[in-house]
Amino acid sequence: MIRLIAFLVALMVTSATAETPAQALENSSRSPIPRIFKDPGTGIIFYSESDGRHVAAISPDGTLLWHRAPFTDIHLEPYRTTHPVIVSLSRLSDAPTKGHQGFILVTFNSSQRVIMDFKKGDSSFMGQD
Repeated sequence: MIRLIAFLVALMVTSATAETPAQALENSSRSPIPRIFKDPGTGIIFYSESDGRHVAAISPDGTLLWHRAPFTDIHLEPYRTTHPVIVSLSRLSDAPTKGHQGFILVTFNSSQRVIMDFKKGDSSFMGQD
């Protein structure tokens, strides 16, 4: 009987402190880290700030080209997490680039994706999983 009570107490403590996968994802969004991507074709550096919400584009000579908040610029709503943050930046390789520098793909921890124009930083929603 004592073993059963000890087991139940241990189970209750473990259940109360264990994170579900959704909680772990939510907790990871509380401390976003800056992300950096340098486009090899243009030399432009894209930087997501430590707040996990803003992206800046910096030219090869160090000039700030633009600074934007893609999530709020296009009025996205939180999905799967209450405070989505940027988890990756990469070039969108299949985007049309004729007469244009290209697009950067911004992925949030909520699985939402946005593309941003290299030239102006204009954002467009690409979907969510």
